[in-house]
Amino acid sequence: KLRPAVQYCTVSESDAMEEEPLQHKDQHQQDHQQDHQQDHQHNHKDQQQQQQPFQQEVDQQHKDQQQQDHQQHKDHEQQQHKEYHQQQQQPFHHHHQQQQQHQQRRHQQQQQQTLQWRQDLEQQHEHQEQEEYHHQQQQQ
Repeated sequence: KLRPAVQYCTVSESDAMEEEPLQHKDQHQQDHQQDHQQDHQHNHKDQQQQQQPFQQEVDQQHKDQQQQDHQQHKDHEQQQHKEYHQQQQQPFHHHHQQQQQHQQRRHQQQQQQTLQWRQDLEQQHEHQEQEEYHHQQQQQ
């Protein structure tokens, strides 16, 4: 930090001589601080750059997940197919057999869920129609 300016105007030679080394010291400290800040900024920048790809990856995964969710509503079969392919790309060849079995099990479960889901929808739909019909009857 800069020291407050000296209040009195008239300075004798000897005072001026004493003053100088101090100012020089201040200047030196400032330079040092600036260097330090620059170093710090530089390090921080490196860290940010390192974090960025990771953040992008997370965003990408999140995006994939959203797409998958969307896909699931759109079409269960296609979703299954996509997941199956993703699993094939994983470099665990010795898990391959287990994964296939697991995949088939999941596939069956999902089919059941889908059926259940469709039945629920149909029931809801029928229920609505009945209510509307009932409502019309009352109006007449």
